[in-house]
Amino acid sequence: MRPRNGFEQAQLRLRLAACHYRIKALDRSPYGQVYEARPPRRQQAARGVRLGDDNACQELADLLLAADKDRRAGGPGLNWDRLAAPKLRAEQAPVSEGTTWGEIRALILADSGGEKASPTVGAPFRGGASPQMLTMGPVQKS
Repeated sequence: MRPRNGFEQAQLRLRLAACHYRIKALDRSPYGQVYEARPPRRQQAARGVRLGDDNACQELADLLLAADKDRRAGGPGLNWDRLAAPKLRAEQAPVSEGTTWGEIRALILADSGGEKASPTVGAPFRGGASPQMLTMGPVQKS
């Protein structure tokens, strides 16, 4: 027997629990598709769940099982709007519009230690420019 990946495990968990909501994979899509097993048979792509991400697939199964339990208790069930938005991970800090090249350079230089350090940090770029030029500020138009 071959080991099952996270997506297949999530599918099996939903089937075994006789869950109203199920997930499937679509051709040429990296995302899981959530659908209702019984009428009204609504379906929608789960944009925050990539099929290859085992943890995300298990979290989606947990969400669907909780929504099914809520629906059986007379509640609204699944909030379909939660599936439409991509999930922002804590590690992915958004870059603000006010970030300057100097701030980016300082972050790169501060994080340039360890095994993955590039030997070219601080070396000239193609065309003769150097990282030091990044801190010169905006160019004044005359």
